[in-house]
Amino acid sequence: MNAAAGAGRGDGRSCLADLAASVALAETFLLGTLGWFVVGFGTGSTCTDDFSCGSGSCAPCATAHAWVSAGGIGQWVLATATVVMLVAGMRRPGWRRAATIATCALIPVAGAWFAITAAMAQRAF
Repeated sequence: MNAAAGAGRGDGRSCLADLAASVALAETFLLGTLGWFVVGFGTGSTCTDDFSCGSGSCAPCATAHAWVSAGGIGQWVLATATVVMLVAGMRRPGWRRAATIATCALIPVAGAWFAITAAMAQRAF
């Protein structure tokens, strides 16, 4: 028996590709659900406390709400891109390396997108 790279896999897929996709998916799902809720709740509380208005009834809160929405939607777009990269790498062996690199790049992009949109939502006031 040969215990080469891919340990026990007959399809030749890289463990790095699977790990990168798992981390990217977990991060985007977490930031796109729990993170989105936390930032939205905090921003909504600030709107209620400081401006006595809802998410769309005054200009600063409408802008903040738009940034919160952009952050959450962006995370789900990045999750979709992760799945596309994983599937492309699995179906086309020639694309496996590029798909792995792209998936690894999505991990810091997801974190940066969350931080940027949350900061822009807070600066809208």
